[in-house]
Amino acid sequence: MTAISTDTFTITRTQESSSARTVIVGDQIAAVITKKTLTDIENASGARAYNSASVTGIVTSTWTSVPWDTERYDTDAYHSTVSNTSRMTVPTSGIYLFTGSVQWDTNSSGARGLRLLVNGTTQLGAMFFNVGTGNPAMNISEAMQLAASDYVELQVYQTSGSNRSLINSADNSLGFSVTRIGL
Repeated sequence: MTAISTDTFTITRTQESSSARTVIVGDQIAAVITKKTLTDIENASGARAYNSASVTGIVTSTWTSVPWDTERYDTDAYHSTVSNTSRMTVPTSGIYLFTGSVQWDTNSSGARGLRLLVNGTTQLGAMFFNVGTGNPAMNISEAMQLAASDYVELQVYQTSGSNRSLINSADNSLGFSVTRIGL
């Protein structure tokens, strides 16, 4: 619908290869799933990277970008295992969903943090908690509108007083993914 005037709706119908025509009495107007919607779903875009081993040397009281050495999938060159391995770089403008998960080594001192950072400067989301016992796991998910070539990194933070590690387990709990969810 492009305009409303009293009891008259103006509808421009020239989307997805359809032709413009006059709407007549008895026509029904509906918002439905179209061929383009289904094509967009079929052509989903994204990547998931993880580490084949634990990540060691996470320095205390310093935000650290997590490097990713292995890809489960990468549809459009979002990630490189050779350069800038901590980054997911979006190929086109759109709305993207980022998810990240880490599991820390056993240590009961201090706090742990996890955040998403856009283009090295803008914090997209963050979480912190004080450590109790065991191997604390952390997950984060955020969606954001980005421009082509913007990149996002998953960063970790800890205040144990000594270097810590992120552990890799059989379920690949150490991972980072991106999915394009909209224009």
